[in-house]
Amino acid sequence: MLFRSAAVSTLRDLKPYDVLFVLSEEGVTWSQEAAGTPPESVSLAQGWNSVCYSGVATYMDEAVKGISGDFTVAYTLSPTQAWYRFVPGQAELSDFPVVVPGKAVLILVPGAEGAQWVFNP
Repeated sequence: MLFRSAAVSTLRDLKPYDVLFVLSEEGVTWSQEAAGTPPESVSLAQGWNSVCYSGVATYMDEAVKGISGDFTVAYTLSPTQAWYRFVPGQAELSDFPVVVPGKAVLILVPGAEGAQWVFNP
């Protein structure tokens, strides 16, 4: 069953550098150009966070050095729509290569105090 109605959407406001995951039955092209200056950091709340990475292109193990606080795992979609995973301190479980500006990253933060991700520390 397909839902094409605004009645099923809870999205009301979209700001520059917000992350969207769009599911589609067929291939689509979505062109966008972010406006304004990208953020230098983002606050990460307890639980799953969706982040639009706005640092310089770098290996994921380097990029996450800017995270103050704990996180459990990070994911991003590969060009083939498979999931890349990064688990801190466990290279054998990680296959998340380079993170690039504008890439959507899902990151799990376990602690109630959250964390802060400073891009380009």
